[in-house]
Amino acid sequence: MTYTPAGDAYVAAETTGPDVVFGGEPSGAWFCPEQTRCPDSALAACTLAALAGAKGSLAAMVDELPTYHIRRDSV
Repeated sequence: MTYTPAGDAYVAAETTGPDVVFGGEPSGAWFCPEQTRCPDSALAACTLAALAGAKGSLAAMVDELPTYHIRRDSV
């Protein structure tokens, strides 16, 4: 996992690596770099649906993921 400053331009810049399969941030800017390095939520939703169709329950896949905390503050 790689952390970047807030902003989809920073996330997109990090998706250029050969081993990167997904990039995203909590605002909903999701990247599937094999198809495009532009934020595309519709493409991400279709990719997720295809993954669920191939691998089964999304809930089971989510249970296998590590938990990362997000801290948000108003400045």
